[in-house]
Amino acid sequence: MSLLEAQGLGLALPDRAAKRLFQPAPQREILKDVDLAVALGEAVGLVGESGSGKTSLGRCLVRLYQPTSGRLLFSGRDITHLGESELRPLRARLQVIFQDPHSSLNPRRRIADIVAQPLIAFGLADPATARRQAVALLDRVGLDPRLGGRFPHQLSGGQRQRACIARAIAVEPALVIADEIVSGLDVSTQAQILTLLRALRRDLGLALVFISHDLSVVRALCDRVVVLRGGVVVEAGSVESLFAAPRHPYTRALLAAIPLPEPDATWLDRKDGLEPDWETERGGGGAMQIAGTVVLVTGANRGVGRAFVEALAARGAAKIYAGARDPARLADLAARFKGKVEPVKLDITCAAEIAAARARCRDVTLLINNAGINLQAGLIAAADLGPARAEIETNYLGPLAMCRAFAPVLKSNGGGAIVNMLSIAARVNNRQPREVGRRREGGGWVRTSDEAE
Repeated sequence: MSLLEAQGLGLALPDRAAKRLFQPAPQREILKDVDLAVALGEAVGLVGESGSGKTSLGRCLVRLYQPTSGRLLFSGRDITHLGESELRPLRARLQVIFQDPHSSLNPRRRIADIVAQPLIAFGLADPATARRQAVALLDRVGLDPRLGGRFPHQLSGGQRQRACIARAIAVEPALVIADEIVSGLDVSTQAQILTLLRALRRDLGLALVFISHDLSVVRALCDRVVVLRGGVVVEAGSVESLFAAPRHPYTRALLAAIPLPEPDATWLDRKDGLEPDWETERGGGGAMQIAGTVVLVTGANRGVGRAFVEALAARGAAKIYAGARDPARLADLAARFKGKVEPVKLDITCAAEIAAARARCRDVTLLINNAGINLQAGLIAAADLGPARAEIETNYLGPLAMCRAFAPVLKSNGGGAIVNMLSIAARVNNRQPREVGRRREGGGWVRTSDEAE
C-alpha cells in the first residue's frame, strides 16, 4: 500500500500578470493529470527544468496548494479537499524542507527555538522538553548544539539547511518533501547533506520526495524518478532503468546535460598528484610559487593562522615570520620548524609594532593578513561602541595599515603577493570568546583572555 498517492492530479493558479482591470485573474494550468505513488520508506525524485511544475507538485502533495482536479490519498485517506482543521492532525506527518533556508527560518528567533517550535505547536512536548529535544536534533543532523543559540544569519548556508532538516524531522514525520535543498550549496556541502538524508531515511524510515533539476544528485539518493515537463509526467521508473535506457527524448536531453569531469591523462605525473603546476600551465605568469618565498603571517598563534604556517613550511617556504601579540605562544612552531619559523611580536593595531616588524622583515615576498577578532557583541544592544571600534580597528584598519607598510617592501624585493583574510577569518580562527575576555582601560578596550589574534 502506498503512503502517498496522487491520481490524475491537476492544479490551476491565478495568473495575476494577465489580470485585467476589474476582472478576476484568469486561471493558468500548472499540473495536468499527474499520477504519482510513494511507498513507506521510499525516495522518489522529481526532476525537470525550471518551470516544469516540480515545486508546485511538491506543495500539492502536502496540501499547501489545493488540487483543482484528481485525488490525493495519504495512508488511504482522501485529503484532496480537506479543510485546514481536518488537515491539522496530519501536518505533523507531512513535512517540507524548502529550497532557501535563509527565507524559511525566522530571522528573529534563535535556531534551537526554531527547531523546538513544531514540538510545541503540535503539543508533543512542553517548552523545556522541546528545547532539550532540539539540542539532540541539532546534534543528530551534524550541527554543534552550541549553534542553537545563534540566529539564522550567523550560520552558513549548509548549517542553515541542516537546521531546516532538524526542524522537519522533529515531529517524526512519515513523509518529507525536500525542494531543491542542495542546489545553492557547494559540492562538498551537497555531499554532506545527501549523506545525512540517506542516514535519516535508514534510521527513521522516512519516505522522501526529493525535488531537483540535477539528475546526478537524484541518482545518488533516490529509488525511483519521475520526470516532469510543462506540468506533465513524461517518464517514470526506477533509477537504474531510467539512467540505463531513457525512453523519452526530454529525459535523454536531461541526462546529456549532466556535467562530466574532463579527463586529464597527465594528473598522475604531477608533483603532488593533487594540484597542477600552474606556473607551467600558464606559461610562467600564473600563481605565485611557495617554494623559496619569505612569508609574514599575522595572527599566526592559532586556528587558520597556525594552519597557514604549517602549510607554508610543508610547501617549501624559505622563511616564515609568524606574527602574534604574544610570540611565546609560537614557541612550539619555532621549535618544530627550527630555522624556518621566526616568531615576531606584532599587534596590527599598533603603529610602532608594525614599523618594528617592517624593519625586521625586510625580505618578505608574501604577506598573509590573517589577524582578526570577533567579540560576538551585538552592535545595537551593546552599551557603547567599544566592541565595534575594536573590531573595525583590528579587522579593517589593521590589515590596511599592514598593506601600506609592506607593499613597498614587496616591491623592493621584486614583487610578491598580499592575501587579506580580513574579518571573516575571525569567525574561523575564533574559539567562543568569553565576556571576561576584554575590559575597559584608559578609555579603550584591552583583551584579557584568549580571543583570536
